[in-house]
Amino acid sequence: MEGDVPNLWVLTSSKAGDNAQALHLATALALPCRQVKLAIKPRFVVRKPKVAASLDHIDWSRSDRLDPPWPDLVIAIGRRLSNVALWIRAQSGARTRTVLMGVPKGEARSFDLAVVPVSHRAGGPGIIAIGLPLMGIAAPKLAEAREAWRETFSRLPRPLTALLIGGSTAARRFDPATVRILLREARSILARDGGSLAVVTSPRTPPDVEATLREGMPQGAGFFPWRPEAPNPYVGLLAFADRCIVTGDSLSMIVEAARAGKPLAIAPVYPSSRPALWLLEATGLAPRAFDPLRRDRATRLLRRVAAIGTAGGARDTARLHQYLYDNAWAVPLGQSFRVPAAPPPDDSAAVAARIRTLLGLTD
Repeated sequence: MEGDVPNLWVLTSSKAGDNAQALHLATALALPCRQVKLAIKPRFVVRKPKVAASLDHIDWSRSDRLDPPWPDLVIAIGRRLSNVALWIRAQSGARTRTVLMGVPKGEARSFDLAVVPVSHRAGGPGIIAIGLPLMGIAAPKLAEAREAWRETFSRLPRPLTALLIGGSTAARRFDPATVRILLREARSILARDGGSLAVVTSPRTPPDVEATLREGMPQGAGFFPWRPEAPNPYVGLLAFADRCIVTGDSLSMIVEAARAGKPLAIAPVYPSSRPALWLLEATGLAPRAFDPLRRDRATRLLRRVAAIGTAGGARDTARLHQYLYDNAWAVPLGQSFRVPAAPPPDDSAAVAARIRTLLGLTD
């Protein structure tokens, strides 16, 4: 404790979207803060460790040290970092308060508060339910990026459509067949509305997806594949584009585009495009591959297919998509873009107030 002001540790890893949420909440708390960067051992990057107060999954050769004095509050997201938070709590003699962003999978009583967005299903004591995950790009950063990339993007005809590409997840395989669907829809939008297309990939984009994108890019489109050593135009494009298409696997890009106030279309990434195609063909809805995406009946069917393996699970991406549709902040790809009346609200102030109460702070 520094005087009467609690100090905070924020645990981060290589997952940019998770880090953004934890740091966004830390900013709202406005407490003395240390970001603790942790690297996960290769065998635990995909395989999750058992929920426990443990550091066995941490690669200390690439991580920040954890030494006392222990913090008054620690924020973690995901099982791997929550295990570290539980370990810190144990070292402090249970004095350190713990905030988990997400649903506790075990040791639930050891967390003082769990921040649960609409993409998860949970309730009960010690849980604060919110809408969208706590992330978003601050207006000054958007303005700065807009100026930095103005020369690049001002050359492209308006309206400028940003296509933001994620990658495969455990539940959904992002493959070249899915890319061809996206490009077909993008060409349809350009044919209808004119303008131009700019495509940005991410660190999770598979090489075969990037190759298919490069080969099928509409004439005059801008293509910006992610490279660790190259300047990334993602934030600049979010600021400069007139509307966005985001692949449904990437909750962080979806939320950041929505919070930027952009007309937004979400492109579904199915558990496997081949079974989805087979299902459409078997029901007589697809005389040609995915042509009926524009039909209401086929769209509803595809949404149900897209939800396979997620409903009732740890993270239900289809539930978050539907939340955005229901509140007119987004549309499914294939429907006309609509301008939102206002961006989605940011619940970080409410969460910060709950944590300050937890810490015994009064404003």
